[in-house]
Amino acid sequence: MSKTRIRVIVFTMAVVLVALVGFQVLWVKSAIKVRESNFNDNVNNAIINVIFKLERIDLARNSDAFNPVKFPKPQLDSILRNKGENGVEYKVAGNDSTLQYEFSYEYSNIEDGQDSADFEVIPPENISYEPFIDFDDMFSFGDITQKLFKPRAVLPISERAEKSLVDSLLNDEFKQFGINTKYEFGVFSPISQEIVYEKTGKYHDELLGKSVAYKLFPSDVFSEPYFLLLFFPDETKFIMKQLWIMLTVSMFLILTIMFVFSYTIMTIIKQRKLSDMKNDFVNNMTHEFKTPISTIALACEALNDDDIKNTPELANNYIDIISVENQRLGIMAEKILQTAILDKGELKFKKEILDVHEILDDIVERLKLAIKSKNGSVERVYDENVSLIIADKFHISNALFNIVDNAIKYTPDDLKITISTKILNNGIQISIQDNGIGISKANLSKIFDKLYRVPTGNIHNVRGFGLGLNYVKTVIFMHKGTVNVESEMRKGSNFIVFLPKIEM
Repeated sequence: MSKTRIRVIVFTMAVVLVALVGFQVLWVKSAIKVRESNFNDNVNNAIINVIFKLERIDLARNSDAFNPVKFPKPQLDSILRNKGENGVEYKVAGNDSTLQYEFSYEYSNIEDGQDSADFEVIPPENISYEPFIDFDDMFSFGDITQKLFKPRAVLPISERAEKSLVDSLLNDEFKQFGINTKYEFGVFSPISQEIVYEKTGKYHDELLGKSVAYKLFPSDVFSEPYFLLLFFPDETKFIMKQLWIMLTVSMFLILTIMFVFSYTIMTIIKQRKLSDMKNDFVNNMTHEFKTPISTIALACEALNDDDIKNTPELANNYIDIISVENQRLGIMAEKILQTAILDKGELKFKKEILDVHEILDDIVERLKLAIKSKNGSVERVYDENVSLIIADKFHISNALFNIVDNAIKYTPDDLKITISTKILNNGIQISIQDNGIGISKANLSKIFDKLYRVPTGNIHNVRGFGLGLNYVKTVIFMHKGTVNVESEMRKGSNFIVFLPKIEM
């Protein structure tokens, strides 16, 4: 897939992702606004009911000033008639007016054995009954006139709308409308520009700056105006709590879309890189195999020459060349085959007791011609203690061989390799240090990736498949060991391998 095509796909998917996320966010905002509107409507309806109930309670309290007036017990010579529903009817001397009062008399001796009854009493025409007040059972006449001529509208607002009463009404109404969240209220006087009282006093500034105001006793046009201030400290939290399922689903969908988008883009880019690396691998493999094959072909052709046949020394040199190149071909083929086996997960180890020092000496011996070609030398600093491990000889040897081989390939000239071992309590540490071109920090974390090859700058004579170090890491890891690298540009590299040792 071309880079242009990948860019078009990435751009298209990015636009679609942004659009989907945008629509999802708009939908969530719309849902929140609907919930806020419903919340405000419920609050308004609840407050309307509270204010209406406060007015009814105030009106009922105001009517308490008109208590019934009591009359004296009728004389025995009064004329008893049937019970009247409207109370007592009687005539006042010199006045034809008819007065009706609702009252109840109690008798101990009346006809029909009744203890109490409402009677229609008509006094004799020559007897006049004057209304009177029983001061033992009622408040004073001054109290009556005070209540008659002093309406509740002039009472303090704290008496007309007590804090406990308002709180109780608000609590009941909010429960009816499903508003189960903390609230704060206060009564505000616009004349004095002060809050008369508050529920808790913890949200004084919020009541003055962020609350909603409702007029108390709106039907009372002659009294001083007061407003009920209402504030919900956890309003947003309450609304979000009601939307938590929808918000969770929306967030999950958004994150899922973003994850799928990111994963798809990363996969496309990774596939692109993998394609490039495979192309490089094919090219490198072609050149790697072509060189030894060409060398062997030339050596074989030279051996056919009669002069060389008659010169044993020259013939032996060509035979050595063929042997070395053939060995090189075998190593490269083995790397490819082992990588294929690793990919399939079919790698099997035949473990045995091995001496690490013997393995290292054998590797140096196999590479002595390559080391000599770089005018190089190898210093071996071995720990004197026992260096036995349990491992697969073939794979451990190949893994360590790859590290030493890389040290040779990536050192231009005057090669110097130091191989040292250190016996630890739980294993053996092997250090292979060179004075080669080194590895930049940007590439250190990638050198163990499959098909990855460190850029060599102006050096173009170093070839490889990008499989060696990946093979090294896999083999060491499957032996329950570790491999790390320390390196600086133009100062060489140091590969540190740890392998668990055998328990003696």
